[in-house]
Amino acid sequence: MNKRDTDKAPSLWDWLPGVLFGLPFAVMGSVALWKGASEYSQYHTFKEGTVALLGVGSLFGLIGFGIVYGAWKSRQSLVKEWKLRTQYPNEPWKHRVQWANGTIPCESKSWVLGTWAVAVIWNGLSCAPLFAIAEELEKGNRAILVSLVFPLIGLFIVYHAIRVTVQWYKYGNTKLNLQSATGVLGSEFRGAIVGRNDLPRDAVFELTLQNIKRRVVGAGKQRRTVLDVLYEQKKSVLASGANLRSGLPVQFYIPIDSSASNYSESDSSILWKVRVVCQVPGIDFESEFEVPVFDTGEGDINLTKEVIAEREESSASYEPKFPVSPGIVYQPGASENTIVFRALRAKSKAFTQGIAFFSISGVIWALYGEVPTPFLAFFGVFNIFVFYALTRSLFHRRQITIRSTEIVILDTLLGIGQPKHIARDEIGDIKTKVQPHSQ
Repeated sequence: MNKRDTDKAPSLWDWLPGVLFGLPFAVMGSVALWKGASEYSQYHTFKEGTVALLGVGSLFGLIGFGIVYGAWKSRQSLVKEWKLRTQYPNEPWKHRVQWANGTIPCESKSWVLGTWAVAVIWNGLSCAPLFAIAEELEKGNRAILVSLVFPLIGLFIVYHAIRVTVQWYKYGNTKLNLQSATGVLGSEFRGAIVGRNDLPRDAVFELTLQNIKRRVVGAGKQRRTVLDVLYEQKKSVLASGANLRSGLPVQFYIPIDSSASNYSESDSSILWKVRVVCQVPGIDFESEFEVPVFDTGEGDINLTKEVIAEREESSASYEPKFPVSPGIVYQPGASENTIVFRALRAKSKAFTQGIAFFSISGVIWALYGEVPTPFLAFFGVFNIFVFYALTRSLFHRRQITIRSTEIVILDTLLGIGQPKHIARDEIGDIKTKVQPHSQ
């Protein structure tokens, strides 16, 4: 484990690696933009080379100056946190900027900016070969069409960026207001999530508290970050009882036998997160907050994970409120209840599978006659499975009918399917993923 040097004040040298990495991109981008602008001022028209210079210059300039700016912002954050550690040496829950005042902002805005940065960089690099496609096709080189796969992936990234942007614009910067300065092991965690707009009264907020161990494994190109969920607790809240504008209540019991927040190791850290999701027509609501949880010695030593699980189980008797999702319809009746899982519930999943299917189909067509047949056959078989998955995402429908004597499950694909009857005495246990509603 590598210990973080938290006692040393950050210096300008902490900014230097980011500057050295981003500066070459910034210089190359600036030179390309200067040459492109010079050519345009000389010929007063956008030639093919001029457009390429301006495009490449803009892309590299954005990458380079973005890296330098990100490094500078990171250094500013380190300086603020160092000042907080110096000011509150015995209160670690005040050592992070977003924890200091008890109001934790959602990470949605930074997520929007990051997604758009990836979209711009990916599409900027993947669209460069498009300038050569016409010329290569005239030469009979159909294999150049394989390069279209990357702009198609770029379209999906742009689609995702638009979704997260609309979500951020629709719901704004949600915040979690803590009732106390920090969560404490062996005690109750309370707070309220506040947002710009309320959600429909029949919506259900799914709240999750997670204790996560984040560790870095491997070395070199194999280096990656792994997240291990050490503890998880879930609850549901009806929008009719509480909503975002007035403050959505957050209440969890934190077990005494869990791990406290710990950021002392550079390649291993312990963190706690509160996540809220609500499925509504259109863009779903989703926010995530990293919260402080520490062992202050004031917690109840008897409040273990086992005790909390028993409490949750004892309060689990409730009447489900439907719909819990726009794609799920609950139809109560006098002698039977029916739950219908409509087709095309996961639109994003179907969109991704559609892009994959048409991309692989395009690759097969472009490489036909250019590569050995077994190679194309392998891709063809794989594409059949992708097409089947796409068909299920588009047209699979499930209907569950609950009667006093049996449960009938009808799975249909394109309207074709046979019902499955399960007698009451054949059912040993039923576990639902819909959590108890907090009234």
